[in-house]
Amino acid sequence: MTAWLTTLQYVKRSEQRAATRAALAEAALRLFAERGVEATPVEEIAAAAGVTSRTFFHHFHSKAEAAFADHEENIRRFGQALDRIDPKGDPLADVCSVIIRSIEEQMPSDFRRARYGLVETNEAIREFDARTDRDYEILVAAHLRLRWGDGPRTRMVAEATANMVIGVARAVLLAWGRDGLDPAEEARELFAALTRSALERMAASGR
Repeated sequence: MTAWLTTLQYVKRSEQRAATRAALAEAALRLFAERGVEATPVEEIAAAAGVTSRTFFHHFHSKAEAAFADHEENIRRFGQALDRIDPKGDPLADVCSVIIRSIEEQMPSDFRRARYGLVETNEAIREFDARTDRDYEILVAAHLRLRWGDGPRTRMVAEATANMVIGVARAVLLAWGRDGLDPAEEARELFAALTRSALERMAASGR
């Protein structure tokens, strides 16, 4: 009975922590969109979420980090999606499909669209966004090396390809936040052109 109660208490604390973190992130992005990042003090973010500024810093090291509160969960899900890919398919097309599905999952969220609207207007947000993109690039490059082989030239092509496909994702999401373009549709068109390129032939020649 004691063990069961301990587990239940742990689950409740975890749920409360997740709810507080989400409330802080949503309050931060809403205030950032209204006033700008620099003009929004941590104290006001905390107050809007119904907690103290001390609680804010229990969850985030900075205001920029609060705008990416979902990154760890997103990167975990992205890695799992890559792991589920059927190895018999086309590697580059498969990766592009995973990225498009990830974009589609974000589209219903005003929270995420607001974030991409801030990337081009605030240096701290932009730098944090670049760091999160690097996490995706590492996963994509590792997946492509696994599929294409890991010779020196293939490794180079896999890393270049990862940079390009995540660059496409970044560009369409920024266009979504800034101009309201449909990021999934734009990604499909750009990836269609990319998968018709010579990248995979280059990778094959490097095996």
